[in-house]
Amino acid sequence: RLKNRIRAVKAITRLYAGTYQKITFRHLSEKNLEEVKSIFGEASVTAETSVDYDNYILDVQEQIHLEGPQYHNRRKKIARFNRAHNWTYEPITKENMDSCLEVNEKWFADHADEKGAETEQISLKVALQELDELKLQGGLFRINGKPVAIYIGTPFNKEVYLSLFMKADNSYPDISLVFTHEFFKRNCQDYRYDNEGCDDGLVGLRKFKTNMHPALKVPV
Repeated sequence: RLKNRIRAVKAITRLYAGTYQKITFRHLSEKNLEEVKSIFGEASVTAETSVDYDNYILDVQEQIHLEGPQYHNRRKKIARFNRAHNWTYEPITKENMDSCLEVNEKWFADHADEKGAETEQISLKVALQELDELKLQGGLFRINGKPVAIYIGTPFNKEVYLSLFMKADNSYPDISLVFTHEFFKRNCQDYRYDNEGCDDGLVGLRKFKTNMHPALKVPV
């Protein structure tokens, strides 16, 4: 594996040769950083840390049961949403793929001006189209039959579930809270933790993930 990583980094270097552009690698572990330094030389590598890339780690059982005063407001919001909307949940399959792609396109139309939105939209489209090949799990959320949210994740190991994408039509207040809770109940109950990834420095995403009451944040 080390040889493959070194070969990949060298291939990237050749692509940028003569362009004088800075090559940036994100989410490197200390081990990966040492590998990069061994290729480029210590003096050529500058390492920076940022809380923008810290991973939010959630306690799955807490997220499912929502017990305690810290989850009082979320319980109220979920109950209010359930009273107001006739919603359904279904696993993502080939039969509802067009509905999932519709949610992705709607999300991008609403967020096209935001940092990284186009990359996120393309990545999600690939994940949807290669769901089985990549061994991913997904859920589709509908309100009155209309597709309004999708969630994609995958088991990371026996204890940790990895959430990869969650996109929703936020014209429905609190839809992200409700759908995340529903996805956890249906897909994550056998895991101890869920890794929600980072917030990329996006204020709204940081607020949402912080309000999930993470068990811890892990620098990456």
